[in-house]
Amino acid sequence: MFKVGDQPSLGQVLENRESRSHFHQQLSQKFPNNTIISFQLNIPGPVKNNASILSVFHQGIKLIDAAIAKAELTPVYFKEINQITGPEAFYVVSTDLKTVKTIMLSIEEDDHLGRLFDIDVLAWDLNSLSRQDLGFPPRTCFVCSMDAKICGRNRTHTLDELLAHIEQIILTDSRLN
Repeated sequence: MFKVGDQPSLGQVLENRESRSHFHQQLSQKFPNNTIISFQLNIPGPVKNNASILSVFHQGIKLIDAAIAKAELTPVYFKEINQITGPEAFYVVSTDLKTVKTIMLSIEEDDHLGRLFDIDVLAWDLNSLSRQDLGFPPRTCFVCSMDAKICGRNRTHTLDELLAHIEQIILTDSRLN
């Protein structure tokens, strides 16, 4: 499921990261006093885009759209990008950072697929709030209940273990099958 697809080079990944940061700056200048939502997926390994990844990504878009509508927010901007380094979406909403961050954290925390989502929320000045700033615990590892950053830094789990767990999350989500 995650071993099939083009593999971006390290240079492409780094260039994309820089491009995303530059795009955030452009959005902040074009939409001052608004909040930016930047959505990608947490998919470890060399393959960052294929049909399975896009399916999960589009489910994330549906969830973000529904959460924005439920909160009666109106996006003033939306853009979706699909590239070898992975799909990405950008929203701009005219609501405060804390409100939007709380809404997006609820998706990451409450939805079955939420652990696969990487939803960054930035103020127009590109400041952000951490999960801990809002009383949420650090993200947990895909495989165990430890802090994901610690497991990642220590390489506690193999790539195969991580991908097997992610595949199980996807296979048990009826919205994707």
